[in-house]
Amino acid sequence: MEVFIYDLGDKLIEFDVFTDIEFNPKKSLNCQAEAVAIYVSLRKQEMINMALKDKENFRKVVYGLDNLHVE
Repeated sequence: MEVFIYDLGDKLIEFDVFTDIEFNPKKSLNCQAEAVAIYVSLRKQEMINMALKDKENFRKVVYGLDNLHVE
């Protein structure tokens, strides 16, 4: 029996489009498809490490927000 082991992140960057089966914006602020799309974009732009350095870097890199105070 062959076992295939791969990094899910490496597999995800093969795709360009993501969708959720069901998303209700009245109940959630985000969805899995958006999260995966952000991850893939950061990986393809080689910005994943910069974005994951800390919360402020993530907001700046992903959303273009600088020094945003959110609680």
